[in-house]
Amino acid sequence: MFSGYDLEKRILQIHAETEFSAARKEGCVVITSDKALERDVLFAEANFQEAIRLYFDMEAGIASDGVSKRLNFSEKTARARPNSVLEKGDINETGQKYIVNQGISNLQVAAIATCWYCHSKAELINQVVAEAQEFNDLWRASQGAIFYVLRLKGKKMNKQEIEQEIQDKGLTAPRVTISDIEANIAREEYFTAFEGMLGREACDPCGATVCRSLNPKDKSPFELLTFCVILLKNGYTVTGESAFVSSENFDAELGRKIARQNAVNKIWPLMEYALHEKLHKES
Repeated sequence: MFSGYDLEKRILQIHAETEFSAARKEGCVVITSDKALERDVLFAEANFQEAIRLYFDMEAGIASDGVSKRLNFSEKTARARPNSVLEKGDINETGQKYIVNQGISNLQVAAIATCWYCHSKAELINQVVAEAQEFNDLWRASQGAIFYVLRLKGKKMNKQEIEQEIQDKGLTAPRVTISDIEANIAREEYFTAFEGMLGREACDPCGATVCRSLNPKDKSPFELLTFCVILLKNGYTVTGESAFVSSENFDAELGRKIARQNAVNKIWPLMEYALHEKLHKES
């Protein structure tokens, strides 16, 4: 089975099936349950129940654009949908258990394993972004910034778990959700400070010359600073930034994700104020 995953939009497209071949395909991550095959990820039997739960999470999930489905099958892979061979069983401390029909096909197992891998990778990136944000808060504190930290006892909850608890408790009064945030984004652009300086130099040739390190392994500090500019549907803009200390740690994709998250964090109070003002006028 061949699939493609858009990390930014969080959309998985299960695209095609082919005859089995052990040859590696360039640019692909190989997921298999066969320990004898060369692979990037081993999908073990112990992962199966968790993978089924993640499959149903992705099937019901909405992408980052607030509209698209997170999981899509092409016409060629429609028969890979495993719903017909799965049914709910008991619930225990680890969550919902599923009964798997013995007629499940390799293609259906492949779809479940792919969802498991993509979901796990996406959550790992989200965790890195969250940890980077915490580090950024600590750095701001060292520079004299004032902010509040709420510490919760017990397990640290991710956004999906918090949202699920809100729904489970029936807290249905008007509020701003991440879906509202994403739906309010009209456009987003990314650039480094170095790229911004290149643009300024193009507009003002007489200005200061932009310098790039002569060593390709090194980057100037301006190349390590990434900006995200988000245009909201009403025309207002917000920005987010991310900066790497070391050239060796610089990753353009991760830099854009952190910058975007910092920009999104600025949208929350704006939309919450707008909703509060609306409810105030209505009352």
